[in-house]
Amino acid sequence: MEWSLFSEPRRFSPPVSAAFGMALSFYPGVGFICWALAMAVFVASFGTAIGQLGGRAVRLRRMQALAAAMGLVAGTSLAWYEGGFATAGAPETDAPGTGASMSMALVRTAPSWAEGRLSTDSRPARNGFRSYALGIERLGLAGRGVSAELSFPGKPCRQTLRVLARGGRAIDAGSLIRARGSLSDGAERSVLFAQSRDIAVIDRGDRIDRARSAIRDACRRALARIGKRSAGLLQALILGVMDSLAPEEAEAFKAAGCSHILALSGEHLSVLAILSIAALKPLFGPIRARFGGAILACLFMWIAGPGPSLARAVLMTWIGAVTLAIDRPQASLSSLALAFLVMLPFDPTGARSLGFTLSFVAVWGLAVLGPRFTFLLGRRLPPFLRQPASVSLAAQTAVSPLLAFSFGYLQFVGIFASMAAGPIVMVLMWWGIGSGLVCSLFPFAAPFAIPVSDFLYLLLMGIMNTAADLPRLLLSSYLQRGIASAAVAGLAALVYARPHAEYRSWLTRLRLSPGPSGPSRGGGPGSVQALRPELPRGQVRERESAG
Repeated sequence: MEWSLFSEPRRFSPPVSAAFGMALSFYPGVGFICWALAMAVFVASFGTAIGQLGGRAVRLRRMQALAAAMGLVAGTSLAWYEGGFATAGAPETDAPGTGASMSMALVRTAPSWAEGRLSTDSRPARNGFRSYALGIERLGLAGRGVSAELSFPGKPCRQTLRVLARGGRAIDAGSLIRARGSLSDGAERSVLFAQSRDIAVIDRGDRIDRARSAIRDACRRALARIGKRSAGLLQALILGVMDSLAPEEAEAFKAAGCSHILALSGEHLSVLAILSIAALKPLFGPIRARFGGAILACLFMWIAGPGPSLARAVLMTWIGAVTLAIDRPQASLSSLALAFLVMLPFDPTGARSLGFTLSFVAVWGLAVLGPRFTFLLGRRLPPFLRQPASVSLAAQTAVSPLLAFSFGYLQFVGIFASMAAGPIVMVLMWWGIGSGLVCSLFPFAAPFAIPVSDFLYLLLMGIMNTAADLPRLLLSSYLQRGIASAAVAGLAALVYARPHAEYRSWLTRLRLSPGPSGPSRGGGPGSVQALRPELPRGQVRERESAG
């Protein structure tokens, strides 16, 4: 959607109000519960009070107020549950002098080995480590003169143990492994450090897990077949597998402010959606084709792994298909709010991760600030540059305050790097999927595909390395981070308010200029020319004069 001077800016919908209330009460944590509940009571009372008035606009405000109050209550409940769960999961120790049956030697024990199934695929970590998220089934404890083993028969422990192994190998989710190691001094009690030789795979999971691993391996081999230098980047872009991506390549994306390119999201799903809908639409119609695309998106997420951004994109795809089927299509902001309302209760702890937050904030920027930047750039840039510039500006403006607080710098050149890299990324993804499929069926074609893949790789990495070498704004103190974040937020507010101000100014001129030369003759909302554009202007004047 592109803003025009005669377009009324959209207001909050009830799902957006509910999502805003849930985020406002959840993210501050348990200490904000009393304030959030008081705010919910106030907002609900306001909605109930204005409900006595009549009119469609009042009913809409009442629905928004009640939805926001429900979101505040739900976010408060989730924050309280998460805080209580964290407290319940914390290890308990006997106080000195209590006369407990367990001696103080048991209190000083620490995990020495753990056995369980991986809840997610292993991922590369910093400094040559690999991270394994282990759902504990058996746990070995050791201390001075004490050893013990804890087991959880029938069901695994709810506690997840993070294992960091230097030089560890890639292992897929569902595999049962045993890790031996020790806790480092000063480390959290939920992190076990090990070496690669200390990770033993007991089994690869059930049939579904083994089938998924086989499909992932086949896809990785197909992508490795069509590229030499580009193989790791192709696997990262199409499958989300970072194992073969060189550390300096990942660091170049991060330093350039374009690390979001490597995160599987709606941009990656759009390639599969276009292919599936184009193939299914002539056979089953547009609605069933959308459901087919949603099913294919779920299959892709099962293969690649349910990361926060990918899960959000898949959920929004299903929301779009369902609302289209019931003839209630939703705006992108409403679909994003519905996805947030669904995902947050399922994993409150994961919702506090940086990846989860950045995913939703970036899409919020695209939905809210994207049309505003398109409106501002409409008269200054040609169409082929306006859309990518608006997308880059909207996403970077939305996530910059959060990135400033998290990493302590702002990379403004990332806007231009993202603009330049966007078309190359899309071409590389299309090329990787198509040539990988062709070369799997006809292996003799691989030598012809490798030069094209490596050429696209060199173009993309050239942009990233150039952007990474340019200076960035370093924010060493929290005061500097706060000032920079406030400045970016103020810029976003001005960009957001500009179409509203111009729309209100146009309405004012419309009321003050009711004559034949007024704005109503130019095709504003409600004019005859806007309602019946096929009529010649002579007939328009006659109809308006008759009216």
